Amino acid sequence: MVPAPRQGFDFSLEESIKMEPRLAEYAKSEGKDLISLAIKLEGLTRHTSTHAAGVVIGDRPLTDMLPMMVDKEGADVTQYSMSM
Repeated sequence: MVPAPRQGFDFSLEESIKMEPRLAEYAKSEGKDLISLAIKLEGLTRHTSTHAAGVVIGDRPLTDMLPMMVDKEGADVTQYSMSM
């Protein structure tokens, strides 16, 4: 019932509910709890990835300045989302 993406971008769940009467009805009835939870989760980070051109240089240990993690290859990487 969720409309097809436009130009490669998905509609948000709230937009989809406004566009699709059957989804709106579902969201008001048996799917109320599910849709409510889905709206809260929508847009959260789903996975980690590394930007090929991302380099961080600091004058002290990066662990003192940035959120860090070790990726699956064992490399130290920062934990910023691409939209920050």
